[in-house]
Amino acid sequence: MNHIKQLQADNLLLKLQTEAADDLIGELFRYLNSPKFNCGNELDRYVNIADVQARLQEIRTSLRSLGA
Repeated sequence: MNHIKQLQADNLLLKLQTEAADDLIGELFRYLNSPKFNCGNELDRYVNIADVQARLQEIRTSLRSLGA
């Protein structure tokens, strides 16, 4: 594969990985805005830290794969 084709393939892979990370962030926003955390008062919203950490780890893993 010539250099230009390799750069194009690398660029496409980077774009797909970036979109996947963005999708995971969107899922986290939807999760945090779900009824699970709606206690009837915007100030009384509680989040399970382990749930958020797990989702953030997915994002971190996706972003780290960008350098691979």
